Amino acid sequence: MAKYELLERAFIDQRLWEPGEVVEVSDDVIPGPHMKPVDASAKAAFKKTGFVNHEMSTHEIVDKIADFGASPQGIKSGMDAVGQ
Repeated sequence: MAKYELLERAFIDQRLWEPGEVVEVSDDVIPGPHMKPVDASAKAAFKKTGFVNHEMSTHEIVDKIADFGASPQGIKSGMDAVGQ
């Protein structure tokens, strides 16, 4: 079993966990960037994912991805495209 400290509120195993709580999950669970590895098993699983955890919130991570162009910028669709 792998132990992770949660950096954000998360719903895991039918329970809502608060930031700072330590959750224990199966070794085959793929950790997310909102999870900070606590023990050796979690650190190994986290390393496999390729994540680099800088204790950023999910929103900060999404913003950072968008800065790299992963999100279409300047493309208008839906209501934004009306009248073009």
